[in-house]
Amino acid sequence: MCAFLARVLLCLALMVGVAHASESWTFCVAESGDGHNTWITWVFRATKDRERLEADFKTYLERHDVPGAVVQCPAPKRAPKGHKTAVLNAQLTAIKFHRKLGDTLQDAIVPEFESKR
Repeated sequence: MCAFLARVLLCLALMVGVAHASESWTFCVAESGDGHNTWITWVFRATKDRERLEADFKTYLERHDVPGAVVQCPAPKRAPKGHKTAVLNAQLTAIKFHRKLGDTLQDAIVPEFESKR
């Protein structure tokens, strides 16, 4: 019985370790109503689902006099702890895309997102 209990506890400990061994990362992009100003956040650790992140970013922009922004956050990607390269590459692609369009890029320092970086 003790050996069985020990195995069960070991399995639970390993499952918890695997859950904490990876993190979800994303970033968000917002365009003004006229499409000429674009805000891009830094890559951050996502602790909420994509829809909640988009709503939070939209609210943040509205509080900073940017009404009607169109907000998108890619679905958070799980990556081994400390490895967020794919999300960083996607962010760079978004930056290059908006520069090609001639958009004015703005850094979006969103405290709710940045504190989880």
